[in-house]
Amino acid sequence: MTRLALFPFKGSRVPLPAWRDAWGKPRPAVQTIAATSFFAIVTLVFIPFSVQAAESGNWTRMIFGTLAILVGITFVAAAVPHLRARRKRIPRNVLAEGADHEILGLRFRLVQHWRVTLLAWLGIGLMFMAARAALSLEQLLAGSDQDQGSRAAFDALAVAISVAGAGLLAFLLVWLVFRTGGNSLTISKDGLVRRTGAVTVSAPWESVDQVLARVVNNVNSVSVTSFAGEELKFRVQHDKGGRHDGSTVGEITLPAISFGLDPALLLCIISYYKEHPENRYELESDHVLERIKSGRLVDLEPA
Repeated sequence: MTRLALFPFKGSRVPLPAWRDAWGKPRPAVQTIAATSFFAIVTLVFIPFSVQAAESGNWTRMIFGTLAILVGITFVAAAVPHLRARRKRIPRNVLAEGADHEILGLRFRLVQHWRVTLLAWLGIGLMFMAARAALSLEQLLAGSDQDQGSRAAFDALAVAISVAGAGLLAFLLVWLVFRTGGNSLTISKDGLVRRTGAVTVSAPWESVDQVLARVVNNVNSVSVTSFAGEELKFRVQHDKGGRHDGSTVGEITLPAISFGLDPALLLCIISYYKEHPENRYELESDHVLERIKSGRLVDLEPA
């Protein structure tokens, strides 16, 4: 596997192409601002809540409050990068790889902070469920004869639910840590390859019709469409055994922010190599990065 150095160092600033009108004004989504503000407020509210619970000796409330603070902090930390509408640096995870079944080209991988956040949430939830199960079990075992009946049944049910919840969270945590497939976009001299988990969509350059700026699910995205005709649509492959069941799609939607990339830059990279087949050889070397850095990508008019 060969790694390409990003100019002389990773995370270099690059000239940004013109913003497309189809995306509206270059600003973060309202949902992102609202969610970030909400979790920031939750964090601030639960700090005194947890302190008060600790001072009063209510450990259940203190544990709940502490875990809520951790959830708020991890969400805000992951959301802050998305409050920028434009990305003036190329992602640090741009690779060009050559291996047995890998495609040599410019590769953008899914940014990892949301995956880390999800792992943190699952870990926090697992700790909370384990703590809740321990507290309920303690109450059940410490109950007197007068407490038998509905109270004991409630505690036993709480233990069972907490253990089941902890088991489910533990399973999801292990699955997320060890799952295979990944999520990436590769731009090579042969075309585009979009990999999502165990599903890979291949879009040869000769099948690419249009590269469009679109807003999909309130996210500024780049859509790559195929020419009409079933034989020119993009092929879908399932990674288990490299199986292709004959299914095709006519469009690939690329949420640029998911790759930590400016939407206009991603659109221009794809558009340039679609329109300039004579330069696609650059995608196999660091020449593509030099072109991006120098701003020699497109002479296209903003759509």
